[in-house]
Amino acid sequence: MKTLKTFHVFLLKYKRLFVIFLMTTVAGAVLENLGPYFYKLLIDGVSGGDFKNLTTILLIYGGTRLIANGLNTLSGFLGDRSAARAARDVRISTFRRIQELDFALTMSTRTRVR
Repeated sequence: MKTLKTFHVFLLKYKRLFVIFLMTTVAGAVLENLGPYFYKLLIDGVSGGDFKNLTTILLIYGGTRLIANGLNTLSGFLGDRSAARAARDVRISTFRRIQELDFALTMSTRTRVR
């Protein structure tokens, strides 16, 4: 949690991209979790002898799987993109802070490097 508190400033700098990333992640997870429900519908249709609705159920199941895979791919892309930008900002901020340090403090601080 401490790490998130430290770096949320950098992630929220790209708020729109981060929110879209979160929405696609949640939507993809919801669609993937519908799989067992479609399995139930298929088993009920086969055991009940109702073969008319099986093709419709299979098409809907296939469509939700395709959409879920697309959303998960998009989610990974957006997450990588926002994380890469945030990581760049962290590096720039860190090196800027190091460069702003007093040189005398740097020279007087002992390190374990010999």
